[in-house]
Amino acid sequence: IAAEEVVLAFSMFNMVNVDMTSIVLTLDGIPVTNQAEINDDLIMYRPQNIKPGLHTARLNMSNQFGDPFATTIVNFTVVKSVEEAQRIFKYSGRVSTEANSTQIQGVRDNINYVRASANGSYDWLSFNAKAFVTSQEDPQRQPRNRMSLSLKTSLFDLAVGDVNPRFSDLSLSGKRVRGVEADLKLKYFNTHIVYGQTERAIEGTISSAPDTLSDGRFQYSRTGYTYDRNLLAIRPYFGSGKNFQLGFSLLKARDDTLSVKREYGGITQNNERSIVMGGVNRPQDNIVLGTDLLLAFDKKRFVWKTDAAFSYLNRDITGGALTLEEMDTFLPGDSLQNDTITLGDMNIPLEGFPDPGDFTKIFIINENISPLMPIVPDTSGKIGMREFLNMPSTAFKTQMKLNYFNNFFVVKYQRVGPEFMSLGNPYMRTDVQGFNISDKIRLFSNRLFVTIAYDQKRDNLLENKESTTTTTSFIANVAIYPGDGLPNISFNTQSYGRQNDLDIQDVSSDTTFTDTSYSVSIKDPRESNVTTRQEFRISHVVRLGDIKNTLNLTYTNSERNDRITDRFPGYQFNKISSSNFSFGVNTVFNFPLTTNLRILSNTTESVTYAHPSKLLSMILQGSYKFFDGKLTTDAGYTMTTSSGLVDFSKHDMFSGVIYRLGEKHQFRGRLRYVHWDYRTTNKAYNDLSFLLNYTFIF
Repeated sequence: IAAEEVVLAFSMFNMVNVDMTSIVLTLDGIPVTNQAEINDDLIMYRPQNIKPGLHTARLNMSNQFGDPFATTIVNFTVVKSVEEAQRIFKYSGRVSTEANSTQIQGVRDNINYVRASANGSYDWLSFNAKAFVTSQEDPQRQPRNRMSLSLKTSLFDLAVGDVNPRFSDLSLSGKRVRGVEADLKLKYFNTHIVYGQTERAIEGTISSAPDTLSDGRFQYSRTGYTYDRNLLAIRPYFGSGKNFQLGFSLLKARDDTLSVKREYGGITQNNERSIVMGGVNRPQDNIVLGTDLLLAFDKKRFVWKTDAAFSYLNRDITGGALTLEEMDTFLPGDSLQNDTITLGDMNIPLEGFPDPGDFTKIFIINENISPLMPIVPDTSGKIGMREFLNMPSTAFKTQMKLNYFNNFFVVKYQRVGPEFMSLGNPYMRTDVQGFNISDKIRLFSNRLFVTIAYDQKRDNLLENKESTTTTTSFIANVAIYPGDGLPNISFNTQSYGRQNDLDIQDVSSDTTFTDTSYSVSIKDPRESNVTTRQEFRISHVVRLGDIKNTLNLTYTNSERNDRITDRFPGYQFNKISSSNFSFGVNTVFNFPLTTNLRILSNTTESVTYAHPSKLLSMILQGSYKFFDGKLTTDAGYTMTTSSGLVDFSKHDMFSGVIYRLGEKHQFRGRLRYVHWDYRTTNKAYNDLSFLLNYTFIF
């Protein structure tokens, strides 16, 4: 990089509870913290008169309890001019290998891995390579190993191997794909393409003891299998995304029904025995059509983003597509063979209707598709705006961000139909509609932060369930950072409510009589409860001569209560209350010794427990550095005792060492001994674990 363009910037976005006074930034071993710009979001340093050559920057920091975060290391090469920088091949990387043997209550787990990464650039081309190989790789499980290679230019990006592409939350978002990802960037017209495998075939098992059928044949069952799943996603989009972007996406995912064989383990299917594919893993077919829009102005102080999508899912494609004759009666309630598809009062003649078998390359249509009908007419057979908006397999999300006048204001709205499904983001919540509003206010030169947020969601969008459940949450937070010599204080309060629309008429009872007595069982499905939580936290630095002490005090209280007052006698609501207290002192001496003392306690009470559950922990840790920080040793002891629901004591002792050999080699080792004593069961465990790690940086 050219000398005049060198800027070191470190994002603090994902860092939680950072002790701002613990931040240490060095350049080539020289402290430059006082020359850097530091705030809650970013650490930035622009070196002056930096000489050409190889340089190394290190960033160290700890949380408010004194626990250090991982060191961030940046290696870079400085040249005299921009033109010279473009002609130099720049590269960096690291290789780390680790052997980890962990024992928990007598059960040992050995995990070994090698992790490697390398990145570099030359002129207009940059590359990045990553590899992760672990002993946990198992052909009977989904892949644990990861490998990828990516190339980037101003016009296109190309990645092969294990990639995690993202189109939008409604189509493809973070799902691992083993294949190819390409992004053509022509500024005004662009195309993003992903193709590969998201699930690999797993053979599973076959029952060792078959069932005997009525005709005397044996029937075996196959379980635990998974089909190969291939995914193709295409997103042409207009605009670079700086101020405007409009995209259209298509996602196609299908399981390969031939990737798992019916016959397994030497057991074949014949006249005397049959094999059925049991379990819940049915081969699926999925197609998602979507669009997204981004508008951003005023250096992204104003951002509006909207996503919409429609999906079709076939939950079982084992039998293939329907024939035209089978389509006559495939809808629920349509059992009449009359060459007509009947849905309520709506009749669709099959004459001239396309054969589903002609579309199997696009989507397999049979009785397992969801939804059976993408849009349902009203009682008069008409389709209006209400029917269009209530389509069961559509999804819509929109959000607006405003960053003005020291306010970061965000409003979000979403509606995801109950039958919407994208195998590119299969864990997304469906059957939900709601909104979220939040504002983060910065006052007095970022010394006072006030955060307020409100969220409301409901389910049962098609009103086909017994009840509709609505959840609401409210969060308010005040954080004060007055500056050196004064304590940092924060207070947080939260309220989470859950309520359905059932009333007293939905309460039922069942009476059971015996010869001498009777019992009454009451079923009350009504739900209306609220959980409140308050947290107070204070952190203060106290200096005793050259000794720096950071004191941290946290108190948290939460309680869950029932808001229904007309419950029948004998109904027991699971009321829960919990309180937590934490006190810690982190001490940095004027010689290379750091100690940390923490005391934590928790008390939980519930009507289902006869006695409160109590937990008390004391943690003592220390680290000492030798040879100007090249060798770091640490040791610690944790004592935990619990009573109530679980009655045990735990003694945890560890010792570790980190040795840095020059700028390229690092050795790390850790030994841990844990003694468990369960008083209720009179069982004791002695666990010994160790870790060895070597890292090479280049």
